[in-house]
Amino acid sequence: MKIYKYIVLSLALATGSCTGVIEEVNPTHILSDTNAFVRATDYETALSGAYAQLRAVNLYGRDQASLPDMMTDNLSESPENLPQGTRGLVDWQAASDNGQIENNWTLMYRMINSTNIVINGIDAFANASNQRTVNRIKGQALALRALGHFDLLKWYANNYERNSGDPAVPISTISASTDPNIRPARATVREVYDQIFRDLNEANQLLANVDAAINTASNRSRIDGTVVNALLARVSLYAGQWADAIRFSTEVTMPTLPKWCGISPSTRARVVPPLRCIRQLRTGLLTMLRPTWWRSMTKPTMYALPHTLPKVSAFA
Repeated sequence: MKIYKYIVLSLALATGSCTGVIEEVNPTHILSDTNAFVRATDYETALSGAYAQLRAVNLYGRDQASLPDMMTDNLSESPENLPQGTRGLVDWQAASDNGQIENNWTLMYRMINSTNIVINGIDAFANASNQRTVNRIKGQALALRALGHFDLLKWYANNYERNSGDPAVPISTISASTDPNIRPARATVREVYDQIFRDLNEANQLLANVDAAINTASNRSRIDGTVVNALLARVSLYAGQWADAIRFSTEVTMPTLPKWCGISPSTRARVVPPLRCIRQLRTGLLTMLRPTWWRSMTKPTMYALPHTLPKVSAFA
């Protein structure tokens, strides 16, 4: 009888103590949206995570650079090439069970999801003293989200006409942590363009008023105002908005033209003979063709975004 009482008492104490622990102690090894971000600068980590995802081989680590050429007549896949799931893309046969296509699709939307966490959450921590910091972080996230949707549009839309009603790709603006069951339907080409331009235009405004320089002369691996203008020029070109493509590309190239062609940024008047301009452009092109220059483009920091060097932007 005494043994039975001791057993009952031990079970009661054990149950009570476990209940107290479960109720009072929060997990210390798990972060969520509610405890990972307690200040605006915490979103720097989420932004860096979005950039890091672009380095995946299925994105800018390989496929975004090589597969488009393989799908045209610029490169030809050798019959001796090991099976890598690229044959379907090279043959323009996008099967649903192709792992290459699945990875391209999934990883890009995963990157977009990371930007949504920043875009939808950082404003809650903005105030008069840190608004320019918020601008710098959120502006880059908006541009990255636009880049992701633009790349998906190029891969999976039937055409690139600005106002096309053809189905394109789903638009993702809500993070999966907010709604894990969200499955947006395919938007039209026009709707995807609208979202891309909306994000890029807002990014342009925010990045014009930031707390610190995003890039330096020796490290241009992130999106700043110049890169946003380059993206606007490129998207406008695809959309057939020629005047905008010229306007935004001019914003990109004009700061470098004085060094290349002796053009005054203020008056935009040529102050050197045309022959000298041609010679300097030729020198720049030859520099880009040197093997050492291309090897520098394969550094991990350069995978974050194409067109990050001023001289490359001039020829984008």
